[in-house]
Parts: sequence; structure tokens; C-alpha cells
Amino acid sequence: MTECLAPKAPHKARTTPLGTGQLHRALEDARDLDTLHHFCANVGCDEAEVRDADGKRLDILKIFDAMRARGYTVAEPKRSQTQCKRGFTTWGARITLPCGTSFILAFFTPD
Repeated sequence: MTECLAPKAPHKARTTPLGTGQLHRALEDARDLDTLHHFCANVGCDEAEVRDADGKRLDILKIFDAMRARGYTVAEPKRSQTQCKRGFTTWGARITLPCGTSFILAFFTPD
């Protein structure tokens, strides 16, 4: 019974902080590439139109260009008055569909 109440030995410090190792980066890259594939499959566009320089992630500005090429009106992104995510800047862009319906697409960029 005394063994159950004995204090546990302290954990050794990790060699790399959690979320910064090679496995974490590989999982993030795989997630981003999967997002790119799903986006292109759902929208019906070519990946080369909307991916960034590394070829694994979506590039929001290229997405806007692809939308413009398909007849959408995309206003220039504006910095939001309300910044709600620390370490990131919130932007909004008004998208108008060919039928006249419009909405604001919000997105974040790192500071």
C-alpha cells in the first residue's frame, strides 16, 4: 500500500519541445497536402492553380486568382478591425458570385 502513495519520479525533459520535431512537421505536411487534394477535388480546379511554392499547401491569394478566372468578383483583402487570434492577423475579402450573392471570407496570416 505504501508503494501506491509513494511520489512518482520526475519525468525527464524532452529533447525537443512538443510539436517541433520531425514527426510533427511530417504530420502537418501530410495534413496540409490532404487539405489541398480535398479542396481541388471539391472545387474542380488543378492543384497547380492554388498551391504555394512548396507544393503542399493552399495559397489564399492564388485561390482568389482562380476564383476571379471563373467569374467571381473578389475584392482586395482588408485587415479586420477585430483581431481575435494572438500571433495572427485576421483578414476579410468580399466574394461575389456570378448570381450576385456575396459573402465575406475571413482568413488568418501569421504576424
